[in-house]
Amino acid sequence: MINKLQLSTMHRVLKPGGRLLIAEFREGQRHSRIRLRWLRRSTHEDMINKALGFVTAAGFTGIEHGDTNLGWLGKITASK
Repeated sequence: MINKLQLSTMHRVLKPGGRLLIAEFREGQRHSRIRLRWLRRSTHEDMINKALGFVTAAGFTGIEHGDTNLGWLGKITASK
């Protein structure tokens, strides 16, 4: 899971006009969480929504988020 400090650092070192891409766990159907338990300690939380708040707080602009073709993985894109 990405945190506030990591995103602030990404914003600081990214060149003006640079793009950010984050792929993070999204809460999905119950059977998906069971299969993915080995990937992370806790799959009960929608981590993409949590990361979205951190991206906004770090000062990124043009923030977009959505699904990927993997139901349990979401994405966030943004610019500096």
